[in-house]
Amino acid sequence: MRDCDPATYIPAGADQDVRYRLWGQDRQALADCRALNAAKGAVIRAYQGQETK
Repeated sequence: MRDCDPATYIPAGADQDVRYRLWGQDRQALADCRALNAAKGAVIRAYQGQETK
């Protein structure tokens, strides 16, 4: 498993559309990373014979 990427830098002077786009990309990347780590954990538990939840 790996650590998720750090938060995206959003410049202080960026207009609202740019901020929302960067924020959305950042949230999607975090969700994808966490889902991938959860899936890896489920596979590891399955191979170890533990119940997955």
